Amino acid sequence: MEEDEEAMEEDEEAMEEDEEVMEEDEEVMEEDEEAAMEMDEEEAMDEEEAMDEEEAMDEEEAMDEEEAMEMDEEEAMDEEEAMEMDEEEAMDEEEAMDEEEVMDEEEAMDEEEAMDEEEAMDEEEAMDEEEAMDEEELPLSDSGFISAGPRWLHAALHVDRMRVSVIIRLLALTFALVTTCIFIRTYISFGMKTVRLPRWLGAASKEIQVVKSKCGLSKPCPANFFAFKIRTGAANVVGPSMCFENKVIMSSVKNNVGRGLNIALINGSTGMVLKQGSFDMYSGDADVLIKFLKAIPEGTLVLVASYDDPGTKMNDEIRTLFANFGSSHAKEIGFRDSWVFIGTKNLNNKTPFEQYLKNNPATNKYEGWPELLELEGCVPQKMF
Repeated sequence: MEEDEEAMEEDEEAMEEDEEVMEEDEEVMEEDEEAAMEMDEEEAMDEEEAMDEEEAMDEEEAMDEEEAMEMDEEEAMDEEEAMEMDEEEAMDEEEAMDEEEVMDEEEAMDEEEAMDEEEAMDEEEAMDEEEAMDEEELPLSDSGFISAGPRWLHAALHVDRMRVSVIIRLLALTFALVTTCIFIRTYISFGMKTVRLPRWLGAASKEIQVVKSKCGLSKPCPANFFAFKIRTGAANVVGPSMCFENKVIMSSVKNNVGRGLNIALINGSTGMVLKQGSFDMYSGDADVLIKFLKAIPEGTLVLVASYDDPGTKMNDEIRTLFANFGSSHAKEIGFRDSWVFIGTKNLNNKTPFEQYLKNNPATNKYEGWPELLELEGCVPQKMF
């Protein structure tokens, strides 16, 4: 039992020691906590001080920046004031220069006026002296008057004589023009049909008749012949034309020509126009031309002029029909060829009235087309 009690006492002592140790640990822990709290407080104070210092520095920097900005503004204002002063000075200088120029101009004008006045006075004095000298030099007449005036009077008389001379010349020129007009109206007719010379020129009194040929031919056709002139189109720009017995049958002006073949039918005995038409040989209907050619009666003159393209739609039947009218080139006609022709139905021989020009890039006058052809002359009334 004693051992147990001793053990219990030892345990109690150990427990007390443990409690003391625990108390010491608690004290140490409290001291550590207090030290940590003190350190936290110091750190917080340090942070607050640092923040205060930073804020103070930021405020100082901001104040410095504001001051710098204010200084810049003041400098800018000073510069503006200086520029304004410079502008004012420049304006003052310009005004002063303008005033000086105006004064100089006024002075120059005054000097010029003074010089002009002096010159005028000098001239007047010189004229007065000359007049006085003239009056002194001029002799007196028997009646006691001066026989002649001063020099200015002589000058005035000279001017009057010149005026009279000019008037006389104008009258002579007017007379010559009027005489020429009367001569032209009397002896020359403006219709250009007759020219009559006056007898007093030694010419015969017989009027000379100026004969104008039909269709503009160089000479008139004999009796029983018809005058004609046929021209093909030029490229695809200028249309063909046909003149028969001084009458234009087809032309661009009459607005009755078209692309392809342009054909006119003439009565071979009377010369009367029976029918005319144009046939599109590029995109038209070839049967329309065939029907037209087959209906042509005998004794009819067939006038043909090409324009742009006469050959694209030309088939064997059409070529045969034109060959029957006396054509020598109907079988050769092709794309954009030039062809002009006069014939008649069932002609025994080939017609002499035909011209043909092949479309050849090497010899074409126009770009893509040969040169236009012109056929003129006199065709007999009955071409058989």
